[in-house]
Formats: sequence, structure tokens, C-alpha cells
Amino acid sequence: MYKKTLFLIIFTCLFNSYLIAQVTFIIESLPETTPPYDTIFISGTFNDWIVNDPNYILQKQLNGRFAITLAIGEGRHEYKFTRGSWVKAETGKKNEYIPNRVVEDNGGQEVYIKILNWQDHGGVRKFSYVVFYYFAIAFQALALILWALRDKKKDSDRAFGFYALNSGLFILFLGIVCYSAFSPIWQTYLIFLIQILILTWGPLCYLFVQSFSDNKLNKLWFHFLPAVLAAGIISLKFFNINPLTQIIGTGYGALLWQDFALAGFGALHATIYTIGLIGQLEFKLLKSIRIDFRHNFMRLFLLINHAAQITIFFYLYLIFTDSWSQFLSEFNPPFILLSSLVILETYYIWKYPKLLKESVRSVENNQGEDLLVKLQTLMETNKVHRDAKLNINDLSNMLNTKSHILSKVLNTHHKKSFRDFVNDYRIKEFIHLAKCGELERYTFLGLAHEVGFNSKSTFNLAFKKNTKQSPRDFLKSIK
Repeated sequence: MYKKTLFLIIFTCLFNSYLIAQVTFIIESLPETTPPYDTIFISGTFNDWIVNDPNYILQKQLNGRFAITLAIGEGRHEYKFTRGSWVKAETGKKNEYIPNRVVEDNGGQEVYIKILNWQDHGGVRKFSYVVFYYFAIAFQALALILWALRDKKKDSDRAFGFYALNSGLFILFLGIVCYSAFSPIWQTYLIFLIQILILTWGPLCYLFVQSFSDNKLNKLWFHFLPAVLAAGIISLKFFNINPLTQIIGTGYGALLWQDFALAGFGALHATIYTIGLIGQLEFKLLKSIRIDFRHNFMRLFLLINHAAQITIFFYLYLIFTDSWSQFLSEFNPPFILLSSLVILETYYIWKYPKLLKESVRSVENNQGEDLLVKLQTLMETNKVHRDAKLNINDLSNMLNTKSHILSKVLNTHHKKSFRDFVNDYRIKEFIHLAKCGELERYTFLGLAHEVGFNSKSTFNLAFKKNTKQSPRDFLKSIK
């Protein structure tokens, strides 16, 4: 009995020491020249220096790093990293030979490694003309934003949609350029960014197209909720949450199945937006008497978007089947199509400098009548004219229309400018209050301020223009 107990104690101690004597190797930095689809092995004294042992493959983590946990036993161990052969072993910064790495296993430790170079690559990366093209597109998108900022006569809504769209394109293509220059670990972080951007694609197109319509932009935040949700999920991946690792599992090539799901859902999400916008645009064109350059621009814009969205599904299929991986790593059809949007914008702005300016369109009778009813309610019931700071932009926002539409309605139906229209309401209310005895409570200037005038001179000019007499003569007539 004593011998069995002693044997059990010794076995338990040895077994526990085996469990504890584990080392986790984590690669936190890789050379930029590391091929994205290559397998990274660790070999050393613990596996007889077998350079391509399948049991010693490092697994890519959710946060982009590569790691492996080994029970290598206590003591001093030497090791190195390769990509499957000694010709593809790690080297120094200048591609020089480096001594074997050493680890002293005390159990349960983590070792962080930075691989500087690979022997077969030598730190040399071939020049890519496609990446240079993407850099030029990113620079052009930035130039378009700066051009729009300098345009003092632009429509504010159109400019906002233009800024948002081209900011997204600038971030996208700058990210592609950085992706080509970064190591595989940092490339994973950029993939996180692109996954969020793809869910903003549809809303940005909606914002851009709607900014060229006659409706005011509202409730925009609602359209970006899927992107916010994706950002929350991706943040869990960034911090490498272990339970999430087990749920997501492995993927295909450099992408996890969750990456495929997000990319596919993002493309479908954008496609639904684009189809809806195409239908809306074509319906409006059927009702329109004339088609101007803005209509043609929107047609081309939406068709190019739709083509890019369709190619994403084809692109994901090729990655899934591991077809043309070398071709797809350098030439991405969806990005090439999206880059043509920047070229399209540049052409139209060069040929039609008034692209972002307000367009004075004829207002349909039904639209004008509805606007007049809403306007009358605001002026007579809500008495918005009492606000001395009221301007045409504020009033058009209340009516959910654009300032040039409101101005057109006032000129057509009232034969007045916005300022004269509002001052007429103020004068009428002043006369009404004065006849009702309000001058006993207010001074002459105080009552003018009460109805919305901010200065005596403005009130005098508006009163004489409206009543053909001075305020002083009016006061004499009612005494």
C-alpha cells in the first residue's frame, strides 16, 4: 500500500510538471516580404530540428499574430523559425545569419518574437505598379475634397455628401497602399478596417446620391448601425478573446470564415442600397422633362458601384476555391472599379464646375402647394417669424426641403424674396398687436423686437415698404 501511494505521488508530480512546463511562442512582428499564404514552423532541440513538422505549425490568432504553445520540457532549448525549409529560415535585418534562439523553460511563460527577415527574400520587395496606381487614386480623392472645400458657392448638402464619399475612398485606397507595405500581422489590422468600411459603403452611396436630391438629409446615423456593430465585433478580435477564437475557428487562406461572412454581408448590404437608389433615380427621370449632366453622372456612379459589388462575390469565390490567388493578391477587380469612381468625379468636376452648386429646378405644382400649406402653418401657428435670427436655411430645414426650392416657391407664388416674406408677417403682427393695445405694455421699439425685428432701422424700412407710411404716421392714425 505504501509503494502504491508513493508511486501515485511521484506520477502526479511528474504529470503536473509536464502540464506546467509549457511555453507559448508569439510572433508579434514579421518581415513585410512574408508571403501571406506561407506556413510558419518552429523547429529546435525539442523536435530534433525537423524543419517542417506539422505538429509545430504556428497558428494565426484573431489579432493577426502567430502563436504556438509547446510542452518542451524543462531546461535550455534552442530553436528557430522557418517557412518549411532551411532555405526559408529567418535571418537578420541585413539578411545575415543569426544564432539559434534560446529559451529557458520554467513553465507557463510566453515568449514574444520579432522576425526581421527571411533568407530567400532578403528584404527585397518588387515594385508594384498597381499599388502606385492606388496611391495616385488616394491622392486624387484627397485633392477632390480640398477642391470642394475651396468652392465658396457650393450647396452645403451636396458638399457634405461629397466629403463623406471621398473621405471613405481616400481611407480605402490609402489603406490598400499601406497593406502592400505592411507585414502580415499589420495587414490583419487593415483587414479589420476594410471590413468596417465595406459596411459604410451602402450608406455613403445613399448619402451621396440623396445630397443631390431636393430632400433634406436626416436620420443619417441609422444607416451606419451595421458598421458600428461590426466595429464592436472586430474589437473583440483585436484583443484576441479566447472564447471567440473557438467560435470562429479557422478559415480559408489568410481569411477566417467570419471575414468571408462580413465581406459578403457588406457587399449584399451595399447592393441593396444601390439597387434601391437606381430604382429611385430612374423613377424620377421618368417624371422629369429634361435630363441634365447631374442625372447622367448619378447613373454612371450607381452602375459602377453595382458592378464593383457584384465582383466582390466573384472575388470571394476565387479566394474560397484558392483560384488565381497570385493574381488576386495584386489585382483586385472590386478596388479597380471603385477607383474609377474617383476618375468619374474628376472628369465631371473638370467638365462641369457647377456639379456641387445649387441647381434651380422647376417646382412641380403639387410639391409647391404642399410646401405652401406647411409654410403657412409655420408662420401663422408656430409664429417662427418672431425669431430675429431666422434665415432661409433654418426655415427650409423646418419644411424638410432645400433653400433654393423654398426660394423658388416664394418667388413664384408670393412674388417676394425670403426677407420680404418674413418681414410682411412681422409687420402684420405688429399692426395687430398695436391695435389690440399692446403698446401700453411695450415701447414702440420693444414691440418691434417682440415680433422679430432686431433693429429700429430695419423695422422702419420694412414698415414703410409694407404699409406705404412711416411707423410714426401709423401711430397717429390709431390714437
